[in-house]
Amino acid sequence: MSEEIHQNVNSSSQSKNSCEFYDDPLYLSSSDQPMLQLISYLFNGNNFLSWKRDTYMALITKNKDGFVDGTCKIPAKTDKKYNQWIRCDLMVMRWLLNSIADSIKETLVYVTSSQELWSEIENAPLIEYYNRIKRGWENIDSLEPIPQCTCSALDSCTCQLLKRILERESNTKLIQFLMGLNSSFDAVKTIVLTMEPLPPINKALSLLQKIERQRQIFEAVDVLVEATTYVGARKFDAPQSDSKKPRLDYVTSGRKSKQCSHCHNIGHTRDECYKLKGCSFCGRKGHVKEVCFKFKNTTGPRPFKGKPQYISGQNVYRRGANN
Repeated sequence: MSEEIHQNVNSSSQSKNSCEFYDDPLYLSSSDQPMLQLISYLFNGNNFLSWKRDTYMALITKNKDGFVDGTCKIPAKTDKKYNQWIRCDLMVMRWLLNSIADSIKETLVYVTSSQELWSEIENAPLIEYYNRIKRGWENIDSLEPIPQCTCSALDSCTCQLLKRILERESNTKLIQFLMGLNSSFDAVKTIVLTMEPLPPINKALSLLQKIERQRQIFEAVDVLVEATTYVGARKFDAPQSDSKKPRLDYVTSGRKSKQCSHCHNIGHTRDECYKLKGCSFCGRKGHVKEVCFKFKNTTGPRPFKGKPQYISGQNVYRRGANN
């Protein structure tokens, strides 16, 4: 009887320990192999939404979703779990790469963590554009490949002619890729084109993806500042009677027919879009001058426009008045 009780206690303790292991995001089972593919199809640049949903669900089932959304933080280097976290993060990173097409993997060689890799993949429109133009280059190369030397003279060449030809081909593709971007990337294009030597196209794409993420963050901040300024302005408006309620529906039927092709909002066109034109006072995009907090801070109280009054003893008179 005592042996049965002892066995039951051991089995229950082992079951409890195994549950604790499974709940630990740093736990890797024997089925968690580096060559594992999370879902049955690859991300090719055109199926981002479905790929992201299915991949994230697969990571949840393995209790590894915290590595891509940032909830599973990296411990300090002095922590005994630091190396274990690094191994798990590299494993998740390997799983993600196994679920991505080879043409996109080439643009992700500079990422160092699974969270950074996940963020890079979220720039799907930029990657989709790169894949389209890359397929065009591949078609051109298949129809008109680079001439190859048949006399073996390049083997003894000391001027590195072949290397310069390949560099020129790479630079041409980089310039074609940059010229196809819209005007929002003009500053980045200038930075890339002034580099000496010109970077490879996958490195330039990685830089563009980082700039795109920063721009999305700044646009979100600008929208928040604009909304806060608007609420503050409405808060300090003078109260009005019921007969003079403020008109909130200020959009006329003529303005309702307009729609911006940039922000897709109703009431203006692309030429009038404040997100593109920017503020005429501070120069930043995302708001207009009327709601610019810098402009409001510089405009103090209006000067008194009436005639000044002078008080002398008990006599009160206005300057310029007749005696």
